[in-house]
Amino acid sequence: FPVTIAPTTIDDLMDITTENEQDYINSFLYPQQESINYNYGHRLKFHSSIDLVEASIKKLQRKPQSLATLLPEYCPTDLIQGDSPCLTQIWLRILNNELLLFATFRSNDIWKAWKHNVYGLRAIQIHIAEKLELKPGYIHTNSLSAHVYLFDIPMIKLNKQVHTQSYTSVVGNFHIRVDENIIIITQTTPQGAFIQEFSGIDALKLVREITQ
Repeated sequence: FPVTIAPTTIDDLMDITTENEQDYINSFLYPQQESINYNYGHRLKFHSSIDLVEASIKKLQRKPQSLATLLPEYCPTDLIQGDSPCLTQIWLRILNNELLLFATFRSNDIWKAWKHNVYGLRAIQIHIAEKLELKPGYIHTNSLSAHVYLFDIPMIKLNKQVHTQSYTSVVGNFHIRVDENIIIITQTTPQGAFIQEFSGIDALKLVREITQ
């Protein structure tokens, strides 16, 4: 979320989401112990011997400067069991009186799952920030294997639209579009000024080119 447009309360978050997305948010915030469903909220609260969300609140109350507030979703037994979580860890940090959240995904369905994931993470971030009497800052998601499924491609093409939002990002932006199977990535400053452009058909090569 760019901070300037992101919801800062649970009510605000619920106002911009669908009923299905709200159910997903509630599974993060209010997981049921008897549930056997695959969800991240249940793992945060019940999968280990402690409630990781409440433990993180106490840790940051005790030591606001901590860089060790890491909430693992993935555990060693997932190496030998099925249904290992795509979200592997959440890292929290307080900076300039804001609570920042960094999430790492081993695999992430960008088309169907990413938005739900971010809404759930934002809900957890808001909840913890309120307990700490802080503002929720930005969310950074790192998807180690971001993908879409082949069977979703027809729907993606059918729903392909250009969305333009006006906001100021502190780090600038990469605008991505596809034109006749050519991926075009335009980098701009926080004010929207053009910096450079990358294009090609191989997404991985483009990522490597950008990060060089």
